[in-house]
Amino acid sequence: MRLMATRSQARYMATAFLVLAAAYYSPVIAANGQTAEPNRPIIGVDRDVYELGELATNSTATAEFRLTNTGNAELQITNVGKCCGASVELSANSILPGQSATLKVIYNTGLESGEFRKELYVYSNDPARQALRLTITGKVKQYLVWEPAYLWLFLNKPNLGCPEIRLKALDGKPFAITGQLCVGDCITVEYDPNYQATEFVLRPKVDRQRLLALEYPKGTFQLRLTRPDYPTLGLPFDVIPNYVLNPSQLYLTNGEPGKPMAKKVQVLDNYVDVNVADANFVIASVTSAKGISRLLNTRKIRSGYEMEVEVTPPPLQSGLQSFSDELTIKIKDYEEDLTLYVRGFYAPKVLMNRPIQ
Repeated sequence: MRLMATRSQARYMATAFLVLAAAYYSPVIAANGQTAEPNRPIIGVDRDVYELGELATNSTATAEFRLTNTGNAELQITNVGKCCGASVELSANSILPGQSATLKVIYNTGLESGEFRKELYVYSNDPARQALRLTITGKVKQYLVWEPAYLWLFLNKPNLGCPEIRLKALDGKPFAITGQLCVGDCITVEYDPNYQATEFVLRPKVDRQRLLALEYPKGTFQLRLTRPDYPTLGLPFDVIPNYVLNPSQLYLTNGEPGKPMAKKVQVLDNYVDVNVADANFVIASVTSAKGISRLLNTRKIRSGYEMEVEVTPPPLQSGLQSFSDELTIKIKDYEEDLTLYVRGFYAPKVLMNRPIQ
């Protein structure tokens, strides 16, 4: 009898254990007979995409997203990944069940016009949606236009051929020019800071002496405007040189010490109109800085000269894989010299047979 009782007790205990285990691992049954959800936060948002509409260049706009915790546990916003050109502001990092927080995305349009679509991610402790993707879209429009975009200057023209500068406000809002700035004060315009208009035509004056006194006759001419989208307008300028080299550098490969290599380069007159006349200048001399290059011959072409240059790679030096030189080209009755840079690389077989130091 004792043995039978012991077996009955064992069966009873096993059954009780299974019941308890099932109760522990099964969903909780609510009073209304529905299965209750486990405790967890659930992130929700009022919209996935925010349309900012049409925006001006160099302006800011704000998109607002309402984040709501629809779960039954505290929602923690761990991070908001920003997109390019935007900053974010979050009203709260912790959101209790049934409550909300506001996420502001402040977007800076910059100077590029056109349609944009930016994505950012909200990271949280929602196990089912740890990274919530949000999107802002819109179109950036340039309301101030101008021409030219670049001021090219010519040494052989009056006022160096500097063109008129035209400004126009497409939004119809009058503005004023309140200042100007240029490196070396070599370019200036006349303006009235009290005069407002939607269009301007400016006639720049170029000071040749100040321009050529610059170490590099190039830079940016700036105008200060009373426009929030363009408080400063910059126009780059550069001088078209009288003579140029084509190519401006010589690259040589598979060089062998003492074995001459020939290349061709053109010296061109930028200001000659070959439809009217040929270039009329004389190459006075060509000299090598390191003595490894020399002029073989020259041939007259309509816009200048074609030169054949011979470069003889020097003996291979320890630790070096390349060689270089500079050719100075002097043009008769022209103040500035032209420099042709030479860069060469030794052949792989030369480098492989180099004696070990």
